[in-house]
Amino acid sequence: MPSNTTAPPVKKKGRRARLILLVLVLALVAGAGYGGYWGVSTVRASFPQTTGEIRLDGLSGEAEVKRDANGVPQIYADTETDLFRAQGYVQAQDRFYEMDVRRHVTAGRLSEMFGEDQVETDSFLRTLGWRRVAQQEYDKVLSAETKKYLQAYAEGVNAYLKDRAPKDVSVEYAALALANDYTIEPWTPVDSVSWLKAMAWDLRGNMQDEIDRSLMTSRLSASQIKQLYPEYPYKLHQPIVSGGGVDEESGKFDPKAEGGSGNGTGTDGTGDGTDGTGNGTGGNGNGNGNGDGTGGPQAQLSGLSDVLDTIPALLGPNGNGIGSNSWVVAGKYTTSGKPLLANDPHLAPQLPSLWYQMGLHCRSVSATCRYDVAGYTFSGMPGVIIGHNDRIAWGLTNLGADVTDLYLERIGPDGYVVDGRTKPFTVREEVIKVAGGNDRKITVRSTEHGPLVSDRSTELEKVGQKAPVGNAAPDRGTGYGVSLQWTALQPGKSMDAIFALDRAKDFDQFRAAARNFEVPSQNLIYADTEGHIGYQSPGRIPQRGKGDGTLPAPGWDSSYRWKGYIPFEKLPYEYDPERGYIVTANQAVVDEKSYPDLLTKDWGYGSRSQRINDLIESKTKDGGKISPDDMRTMQTDNRSEIATLLNPLLLKIDVSDPYVREAQKLLEGWDYTQEPDSAAAAYFNAVWRNVLKLAFGNKLPKELRAEGDCLNVRPADATGPVDEQNKLVRECGQRDPDSAQPDGGDRWYEVVRPLLKQEKSEWWTTPGNRLDAATETRDQLLARAMKDARWELTAKLGKDVSSWSWGRLHQLNLENQTLGTGGPGVVKRLLNRGPWNLGGGEAAVDATGWNAAGGYEVIWVPSMRMVVNVGDWDKSRWINLTGASGHAFSSHYTDQTDAWAKGELYDWSFGEAAVDASTKDTLLLKP
Repeated sequence: MPSNTTAPPVKKKGRRARLILLVLVLALVAGAGYGGYWGVSTVRASFPQTTGEIRLDGLSGEAEVKRDANGVPQIYADTETDLFRAQGYVQAQDRFYEMDVRRHVTAGRLSEMFGEDQVETDSFLRTLGWRRVAQQEYDKVLSAETKKYLQAYAEGVNAYLKDRAPKDVSVEYAALALANDYTIEPWTPVDSVSWLKAMAWDLRGNMQDEIDRSLMTSRLSASQIKQLYPEYPYKLHQPIVSGGGVDEESGKFDPKAEGGSGNGTGTDGTGDGTDGTGNGTGGNGNGNGNGDGTGGPQAQLSGLSDVLDTIPALLGPNGNGIGSNSWVVAGKYTTSGKPLLANDPHLAPQLPSLWYQMGLHCRSVSATCRYDVAGYTFSGMPGVIIGHNDRIAWGLTNLGADVTDLYLERIGPDGYVVDGRTKPFTVREEVIKVAGGNDRKITVRSTEHGPLVSDRSTELEKVGQKAPVGNAAPDRGTGYGVSLQWTALQPGKSMDAIFALDRAKDFDQFRAAARNFEVPSQNLIYADTEGHIGYQSPGRIPQRGKGDGTLPAPGWDSSYRWKGYIPFEKLPYEYDPERGYIVTANQAVVDEKSYPDLLTKDWGYGSRSQRINDLIESKTKDGGKISPDDMRTMQTDNRSEIATLLNPLLLKIDVSDPYVREAQKLLEGWDYTQEPDSAAAAYFNAVWRNVLKLAFGNKLPKELRAEGDCLNVRPADATGPVDEQNKLVRECGQRDPDSAQPDGGDRWYEVVRPLLKQEKSEWWTTPGNRLDAATETRDQLLARAMKDARWELTAKLGKDVSSWSWGRLHQLNLENQTLGTGGPGVVKRLLNRGPWNLGGGEAAVDATGWNAAGGYEVIWVPSMRMVVNVGDWDKSRWINLTGASGHAFSSHYTDQTDAWAKGELYDWSFGEAAVDASTKDTLLLKP
């Protein structure tokens, strides 16, 4: 699921004076040089009080906060509002700076904290209007009960802030106080609701794929692009729901039906998002996408992609690798005789962790105080997002539904065109306040589809100048605009769903809660103390007219409008499937041949999910049983699927160079596991990276390649052979390395799988250079990749292959998401932690992700891990990526990271006796 939650990197340009002040303040805070005594007192001033008594306004009775050895709180109260009021107070104690930055992100107000460098980011976020939609949800949609909880939570946060100077809230404010006159505002209920929009943004589905397909048309033909986006491999990787279908009479999904009908298109036509189909021609990376469909709106979509890179990656790089694992095993296959449930969301590493562990307990569970729940939540939001109560457990992974569409808009001074008629824009003005600078005013224009995102980029001012479209398209004039339709820009009830999940007691109540979990669309897995297991796919998922969401649609044609949303009753689910387990890891939900509606054309490709399925099947065959520790071991499985395909071929290559042969020998006898100390894993992954670069990366347009990746290529619009008229030009990649292509995820496994059976293919051909001959066959390209990988690792790890290790290449660094990413080195050293040498890898179950186009650094991780022992709750286990505290010098800042890196889990106390036994500090909150 869910996922880089705090803020964007703070840029250096134009901020030298302010950064000097930050350095001075933080050096003092660390006790360095002069003023050591002042520094210690400043640090301690922001640490929370965790023992004794505190008066908390608004409480109707006493609330207890019991913290364990890792500082994880369990809260006890007699009323629901007291429980959430105490939750707000405690989260503010540990994480308020993180909460404050988050709400400035979601409101498009980062410039108020960090200055003019964030104006562009704020402008885009204001255009999307997350905060406006959250306000509409609170005012018009959410239940009175939910609003009561949100208000109580906000009162708890504000009670903590009351009469505290900013420097006493968090050490970062001591720096901001000298850099500008920033003051902390009171927390509001809408600040909490807004965070759901940030979640939805980073889990929005295939928008980047939609852009990338279009951008590829400058270099690749339609058939080539299709090869780079293969169909989901249903025969190899089973979907979540393996049977069932939609009953034609009732229109409801029946998990026990023999099989439904449908083609998974969910559209009235067969268009690919345009008036025609893209028939661009080209080959070997030099084609021109010039068909009569929307082959590639180059200027506008390149600009939009650049803008997206400036938006805070709140959950992680939006792409094929980001996701999660969750699975549940019925009691007939477990050592306990009760279900076991595991979950580990894969999100961007950040400091502090996205997740906050806690328990919320009514002292006496009754009709008036219904909560007895523990698990993982977000600082800034009441309730628990993932975890268990006294009757059920649940986990989340990203469903990946296609809930966004880009529309090309024919725009003019008076509005935009639909079906030959001009409609007026919806217009509003936004004022962006800037720390240390003048206010900026922007105008936001929206069409019937959504905000005109092309207004927020200088490159997008000439929108559509190169976008090939069908003959029915209106005259482009000076270009087309680009608007965004997205389900999260409509008010919804996801906040209601969170509280309903927390108090659900059975599968019917679980599904009733899921009905309101509209955005982001998540896979929900379930288990209960009666021994039942289940799955539900919720979410607000559009039903389109024409088009399948894979390419930008023509906004001027009303037949491409959304018709509505898939009814909840029609969405797939399972309850006690005969196989005895359910696995969700971002694979296809259901076979599109048996399901009538389009969920997406861009699933994750199922490598992780199938590996988990295989591990469960191998463990349970012949009467075997799965233990909680087996579940933990599965979470840390690091086997490489692409290695099983590619490594046998690498070993057959006749290598004459003794240095390359020395590296090749590392692959002999390798079991495909990616341990931190594995030299074979290091070399194989380097070979894989170079195979991707040679076969695909060098043939992609600059808009998709990583920054700093420069090539001598023929201009995209050139025709004929290379000669004096068509000279090669130097062209450098333009994309952030974390989101560049080819990223090496399991989509690329399926691209390569059929090609490895072909000795000759256009993809195996590469030009020569002064050091290497041109390649024309598979084995020639593999040999060159092995050579390039040998010398790349020699430069990175040394000449002696026996000293190589995957962990030295594949390192995790935890960065404070504001000052720790863009500040000077001394600031980074004070706030950041690491590195840790990790195992695992891209598309492995232990998904320590890296982008093959950008390098080997870890860019997403299992952000937490839990194994729930259903019914015997105190034998459940859990861990967080970092720690409970957001205070940089707290003992709980990263106190869980070492154990997390080793794949270990901590005991998870739930019952009152177990909580008391594990309690180290008790704080009494009194009215």
